[in-house]
Amino acid sequence: MSRKTRHFLPQVAKSVEACNDLLILGPGLEKTALLHYLQAARPGMGLRLEASGQPSDAEIIAAGRKHFRLDWPTPMSPDEAG
Repeated sequence: MSRKTRHFLPQVAKSVEACNDLLILGPGLEKTALLHYLQAARPGMGLRLEASGQPSDAEIIAAGRKHFRLDWPTPMSPDEAG
């Protein structure tokens, strides 16, 4: 793990300290480093890792809804609104 990552992960952990469950989503390897860091720092936190390319806002929302079992409708994009 790089020095920059070792400095950054505690900052991320602090920003999500009020969360009980967290979905880590996105490309690259840093999400795995974050997962391992949070598993050690917050053993009771519900963590899920999902690899994806460069997800769109709609894909992030869909993944969050699926993970957290949320059923409300997806907001329309400006193109869909007409």
